[in-house]
Amino acid sequence: MIKKFPKIIAYLAIRNPAYVIVDSVQTGEISATTTVKSKIATADAQAAMTLLQSLDSRALDSEYDSLGFNGSSIISLQVSACLPGYELLSPQICQLCPSNYFCSGGSAGSQACLAGTFSSPGANSSSECIPVVFIVVVIHLPIPKANFTEKIKLKFQTALSLTAQVLFD
Repeated sequence: MIKKFPKIIAYLAIRNPAYVIVDSVQTGEISATTTVKSKIATADAQAAMTLLQSLDSRALDSEYDSLGFNGSSIISLQVSACLPGYELLSPQICQLCPSNYFCSGGSAGSQACLAGTFSSPGANSSSECIPVVFIVVVIHLPIPKANFTEKIKLKFQTALSLTAQVLFD
């Protein structure tokens, strides 16, 4: 019965069972149950996010029930690490490394570039932090600080980069 487990997970993930690795099989909280920990290989952060969204209890119930695993449920889902150039924000999110930081990947977060250096988004090592001369611009905006959301921040950065004629990623 356990040999079917990777095939079911692979089917839910629309993957080949060879990409599903069973890490451990142990007695569940109740002796008549089994807890299986497995992992699925994905190519990149986007594929991992897509897979997390597709693996839900409803899909699992349908597939597992049809193969005799009635009453199965997902205990947890998480991304274990990110590729270089990305940082692990939570157990489920890999995000592109922001400007002025570098991200070595794995389960590490972002690390700031040294003072006087700068990196583009997605930098994956400190060698991508290059020496620069910063121009400090202080601008008064007619909106409350509480309204300065990420969307407004992006608009602000775009307007300033266009005004200064610098490329903005």
